[in-house]
Amino acid sequence: MSTIATLVDPLGKMFTPDEKRLLRGRNPGPKETRDRLVVRLADVFTFRRAPRGWQPPFNCFEKAALPENVETFPCGLPAISQADLARANEVMKYAGSRICTSSTFSGVTVDELKEILRFSQCVWARDGRDRIFATIINNIPNNTDINKIVCIGLSEIAIRFDPSSEVPTVISRGLAQHLAVISMVRYLRDLVSHKVELFAADWNYDTPHEQALELLGFTILDASYGKQEHFTAIDDNTMLIAFSIADFESILPIISEYARPIAMIYDAYDYLIDESQIRPPLSPVWSRVKYNDAWITIPGPPLVNTKAPTSTGTADPTTQMPSWVSFYTESTGQMLEEYRIAMNMFDLDVTKLANRFELHPQADYRPRDANETEEKRFAGKNSRLFVRK
Repeated sequence: MSTIATLVDPLGKMFTPDEKRLLRGRNPGPKETRDRLVVRLADVFTFRRAPRGWQPPFNCFEKAALPENVETFPCGLPAISQADLARANEVMKYAGSRICTSSTFSGVTVDELKEILRFSQCVWARDGRDRIFATIINNIPNNTDINKIVCIGLSEIAIRFDPSSEVPTVISRGLAQHLAVISMVRYLRDLVSHKVELFAADWNYDTPHEQALELLGFTILDASYGKQEHFTAIDDNTMLIAFSIADFESILPIISEYARPIAMIYDAYDYLIDESQIRPPLSPVWSRVKYNDAWITIPGPPLVNTKAPTSTGTADPTTQMPSWVSFYTESTGQMLEEYRIAMNMFDLDVTKLANRFELHPQADYRPRDANETEEKRFAGKNSRLFVRK
């Protein structure tokens, strides 16, 4: 006799039944009301997880400190009394007030970024890269229904490590990802008669990056805690582009609760790439913290108490480090069943960019063939094109 697996609701008691219907419904009602729920959802699922500019500093848990062995329930929130919920909200408010929102500073000017992008687009177009990315759009059924492209985590384009240096260092993967997006949106806009908006959010964009990209037609979204504009922008007529940071940012588990984008360029989970792999285990979506000498259940995956290494290679006993593992929920698996992989790995050829710019030594380069030289470089990992069935 077959056993029917019990579905686990990762939202648990974080939302009332009426709020869940508004969040998950295909006819959700007023956008402003739903957006508030999306922001709350994204804040919870990225709480103490996002690795960039708006993660709470670990010392914010002086009052709400996690122990060595965290008590966790692996899938969803348990029932919480009103008194417990009030205490949990107190902890969340305290930790939220300590969120780091300081922006990064690349040390690169707007004019330098404009010149890098101008030259790169010329090389890109001359080498026929636009045609390659036209193929991606052509592989999307109902591509004419796309009215916006939302990009998350395309990374910086360039940075100046030495303030006295005349030449900034280009992040070739970040540059190639921006060029790929520009190629796709240009082709899509020629294909359709309606307006196609282009949005981007990255926690490493500083003001020069934002200004340079806005000149190219990007609208920069505020991805900070409590804003989450990149998530509220996504709906069923969106093409999502996340490339290589997706799993570690909880992107798909969040989106799976309220939207089904037409297409996604997204890092595939291992089990989708290698059929011998099994689905990842469901991720914890709540944890218990000690706050004012009382144990409180709060939303958000637990912080793994891994010690950061020091310059001597030994662990620093006072510093906690997050554990970067793929975030996977029941809703994520259900969503992926509604998509198929239409295209496999993307190789973004940065060979001629490598010949022109000083490149970041730790960026993701790899030769396509063993006999190619180090000067022939490619950026790309496990990104796949997912299209809605």
